[in-house]
Order: sequence, then structure tokens, then C-alpha cells
Amino acid sequence: MLIAQENRELPGVRFLRLLGKPTDDELKLYIATETARMEREPHGPMVIVLELKDVWSSAQRKMMRDWELEQVAKARYDALGMAMVVPSSVIRGAFTAYFWIAPPSYPTKMVATAVDAYEWVCERLEEAGLPAPNRDAYVSAATAYWPATQSVPGTGMVPLSEGELAGKLLA
Repeated sequence: MLIAQENRELPGVRFLRLLGKPTDDELKLYIATETARMEREPHGPMVIVLELKDVWSSAQRKMMRDWELEQVAKARYDALGMAMVVPSSVIRGAFTAYFWIAPPSYPTKMVATAVDAYEWVCERLEEAGLPAPNRDAYVSAATAYWPATQSVPGTGMVPLSEGELAGKLLA
């Protein structure tokens, strides 16, 4: 199961939470949907705050990395930086080591919570000449309920209500 939650209420900041351990087909569908969305809805530069709730297979991590590199090559990926939210200090350490070996083309920061990324996100925005949100607005956006969709091969990314999301996460 792959569920994506997203919040873009703050200019220049995209909060994205990926929940569940997807099948390869679910991840391919998510990637195809995101690619189409990026072509259809161009956006300006932004800082991405990405929260991963589960560890994916090495093949799936490679699939996401290959997609990311393709987007960078097509200049459709205007990331000013990416804060990766990973609650486990062990997993954060592994990502940090991986990024030393294969660094992304933009700044990265490993944090335990999305709120922990606030100062770093503000620095990225200010370096790009963009206004930084005030802390209260950032914390509110980072901790709010975000709209959710589930990857359903053969159907697409299907919207989930808050109740449906809670039921799937408890199952």
C-alpha cells in the first residue's frame, strides 16, 4: 500500500508524506502520476519536506532516485533543498551516509520531525530570495491533516477521506 499526503499551503514549501510499503506497481503509478502533474502544473522553486514512514526496498529506493535524476535533467525539479523526515536515528544515519556517497544536486537535511526542519527550510528560502513563513504558520502546516491519496494500480491515485486514511493505517 502506498498513500501520499501533501500540503502546499505555504508558498515555496511542499510537505509530502509517503506512508506504507508499496508494491513496485504502486510506486510506478505514483511516479507516473507525479510526472504528469509536474508537466501539467509547473511550479516555482520550493523546499520539499519529505516524510517517509516506512523503509522501502533497495529496488524501490533506486526507482525513486532514477526518477528524481530524470526530473532534474529535464529541469522540472526546482528543489531548493529537501528535508527528509525520518524518526529513526539509525535510518537517518544511513541516509546521511548514502548522501555522502551519492549526493543529490540540491541541499539535504535529515530531521526527526517536520517541525525540526523549520530553520533549515527558512534558510533555503531566504537564500533564494523568497520569503520565509513565520514559525507558527510553518508548525501549523507541518502538523495539520494533509489531503491523502492511495495508489491503486489500474485505477490511479484515489482520494482518501480522513476516516479512510485512519482505517488503512490501523489495519
